[in-house]
Amino acid sequence: MKDRLLSRVRKQQDSGCWIWQGATKGMGYGYLTVGSRVDNSRRTALAHRESYAAFVGEIPKGMYVCHHCDIPACINPDHLFIGTNQDNVDDREMKGRNDTSGIKLRHESHPAAKLKWIDIRRIRTDVEVKGWTQQKIADEMGVSRSTIKDILHMRTWIPEPPTDTRG
Repeated sequence: MKDRLLSRVRKQQDSGCWIWQGATKGMGYGYLTVGSRVDNSRRTALAHRESYAAFVGEIPKGMYVCHHCDIPACINPDHLFIGTNQDNVDDREMKGRNDTSGIKLRHESHPAAKLKWIDIRRIRTDVEVKGWTQQKIADEMGVSRSTIKDILHMRTWIPEPPTDTRG
């Protein structure tokens, strides 16, 4: 499992985060399919939980795997810790990441953002004008195909920022 996980990360030198390059969902958490169809153990699993289990050890039943770095796509075991739901809430509050703060980091202002608005416009143009496939664009931009799909289907990176009309 360790090799499988490591084959799907981009290690960031500055933060030390191991950013998951596979499929993501929800708030940007990575996921993958584990188990076997033969014994009906096949399931979808969160990448950061699988990383913790593979590199650190068993996750006690009912416990969360939380992020010291606050980057949902990070699976670096050194950035992960075990906690209860309340531990996770307390960590969020202590770091000022609660929804009541009025500050929502989105798009390129989010610390885990790999893309900028200029990249989003390029992605949409490459499909429309050049006819590139989602996988070709994903490879070019260093993100997953599902990220490109979500951008193209307007599930992420909306609304567009205002265009600067100053001349």
